[in-house]
Amino acid sequence: MAELTSADHERLRELVEEDWSGTALERDWDATMALCSDDFVYLPPDSPVLHGKEQAKAFLEAFPTIVALTQTVESIEGSTELALCRISIQLTIEEDGQTVSANGKGLG
Repeated sequence: MAELTSADHERLRELVEEDWSGTALERDWDATMALCSDDFVYLPPDSPVLHGKEQAKAFLEAFPTIVALTQTVESIEGSTELALCRISIQLTIEEDGQTVSANGKGLG
């Protein structure tokens, strides 16, 4: 297994902080799912585990309107075979005329 290069680290940060956040804010779930591997597993809070892009996309299509989303990569470890990003998330949604903000953590 090869070590991650600085270019790998930069691309992973870009995928999480810019690409995923940008496509989610645009509600372009096809573009969001295109960022994911075919064996993608999504673990939304207070929901069942979602296996694959189809289940994740269905969940996201029903998700409330995202007003603001910031994802920050806190650390990256692993190799070119499998890399792990620890992420902090700041999310604001609008639902039923109310705005709700939350902070969380994620793995990617």
